[in-house]
Amino acid sequence: NLARPTGDDITIEERPAAELLSINGVFIGTEDTPVWNPAFDVTPGNLITKIITDRGNFTPVDLKHGILQ
Repeated sequence: NLARPTGDDITIEERPAAELLSINGVFIGTEDTPVWNPAFDVTPGNLITKIITDRGNFTPVDLKHGILQ
């Protein structure tokens, strides 16, 4: 999101721990196994050099200037 200077205000939703603690329905952890299962992560903008789309590879500056419009 080019309108956000940082991702600090983005709430990261968490997925159920069971997604990581079972394989094919077989529980492989223990009841007290600590799990953090984020649905996505937020990459700091200064680490992004290219954004890959179905229309090509673009720098953040390209997208900010509306190259895809």
